Amino acid sequence: MRILIATALRYDSGKALTYLPLGRLINHLLNHGHEICLLSGRSRQSNRYYNTPSHSRLLNIQLNTSLIEEAANFRYLGSMFRLLGWFVFQVQVILPITTFNLRKYDLLYAYEIEAVPVLKLLSMLYRKKLITRFQGTIVKEHVNFIMTPRLIPHYIALRTPSSLTIMTDDGTGGDKILKAIRKKEGRVEFLKNGIDEIFFKIPRRVRTAGAPLNIFTCGRLVGWKNHDKCIRAFSLALQRTGSIRLFVLGGGPEMRRLECLIRELSLRDYVLLMGHLNPTELIKTICDCDVYLTSYEHSNVGKTLMEAMASGKAILATDTGETSRFILHEASGILCPPNDMTCIATQIVRLEKDRALVDSLGVAARISAAESFSPWSERLSYEQRLLESLANC
Repeated sequence: MRILIATALRYDSGKALTYLPLGRLINHLLNHGHEICLLSGRSRQSNRYYNTPSHSRLLNIQLNTSLIEEAANFRYLGSMFRLLGWFVFQVQVILPITTFNLRKYDLLYAYEIEAVPVLKLLSMLYRKKLITRFQGTIVKEHVNFIMTPRLIPHYIALRTPSSLTIMTDDGTGGDKILKAIRKKEGRVEFLKNGIDEIFFKIPRRVRTAGAPLNIFTCGRLVGWKNHDKCIRAFSLALQRTGSIRLFVLGGGPEMRRLECLIRELSLRDYVLLMGHLNPTELIKTICDCDVYLTSYEHSNVGKTLMEAMASGKAILATDTGETSRFILHEASGILCPPNDMTCIATQIVRLEKDRALVDSLGVAARISAAESFSPWSERLSYEQRLLESLANC
């Protein structure tokens, strides 16, 4: 089976990016004998066009997606830059495709919203089957897309019919959005991400007397993930107890702003920005923590929540999206109202004082993860079977 995958996301063989869902899918398909042409994003700093292949059956063509990435740095003009980057990306995908034979590929696979329009056009021209893949959605029902320009690419991508749509079950209600805005829903697979079994083997931290409560929050540093609110809530808790520490895992465009916030709140001795971590560093840091704190705008159900639950960490989250479908309040975690930093701070102080509660929440979270989530090997094998059946029919 030959697949052409197009995405604005970055991919670099041999780096931590290959451990994200896109990288896992590519590696799984390559290891099972399939051939892939990948058109992926790259930053402005990278001057490479053809990435050094990690596999003989992988052709990776990197496209400059800096306009899309840097849109997050512009608070008021970001929508315009993102729309411009989206239009440019359609042309960027077309240009390299003209240099090779598209007819030899069995499937066209648009990974996330940016590549959907151009691959839909190519699928019609070359009569190829199209797969669209979304890692959840930020679109809500009854949104006025004309008045919200930044959502126009999302609307077009979600509305575009395809032979198969794979929507991640991440608590953002993507299945409901597809039903609401598509005239013909087509075949839709609503799937959770997988999880590395190693997280279930992480030993639970035994917090000794006098040791601080270690809290971590994790994810790409972008505005809607609300890392700033986690830091502000932590600052409120610190006024009531000094025996707490916060580790912020991940990098992104908000890094500089968070550094300024930490200085402004005099938290440099208590909050540590860890940046990007490779899998080994990530597991080591999680081992040293007791509580996972998350306050995403759309939903807290994602890769990091799943890994924190499997690691047996106490979960403290805001009740956004469908988070409560995965976290049972006061049983497998603690839920606070969205944007309520006072509630988060109060619960941090409560967890610092009550070690037994931290332990019981962690045990319940690990049990819930084992019952709810599948290993990546099973999740990827299922998607492989979907693609193979589509290519052969």
